[in-house]
Amino acid sequence: MSGEAEMVARGWSTVLGALCASLMITAAEAAAKKATRAKAEQPLMRGCTIAVPPACAGMEAGGQRYVFLGANPLVPVNAGVDIYGTVGGVSVCFGIPVNVTSWKLNRMRCPAR
Repeated sequence: MSGEAEMVARGWSTVLGALCASLMITAAEAAAKKATRAKAEQPLMRGCTIAVPPACAGMEAGGQRYVFLGANPLVPVNAGVDIYGTVGGVSVCFGIPVNVTSWKLNRMRCPAR
């Protein structure tokens, strides 16, 4: 290899090394932020969902019946879920409305009703 070609090759390897290091740092920072956010935000409710008349999904907790509004995708019935959101709003279903910002399945085993 000529001297000039060797310098170009070293230059590119330096640029690629710096780029890889930058991407690794960015990925590590993103993972740390996600872990921090996950620890900070606790679910509003956790339990087994039920069908609430006339056409909603909900949950019973502390002697109260709650109905889920605005969940996309819809919260499944007879499943263990963690619900994130706020209590409040207006619903046609019989229960205390919960505005759902997100939800996820958990490992709870729920009886079919």
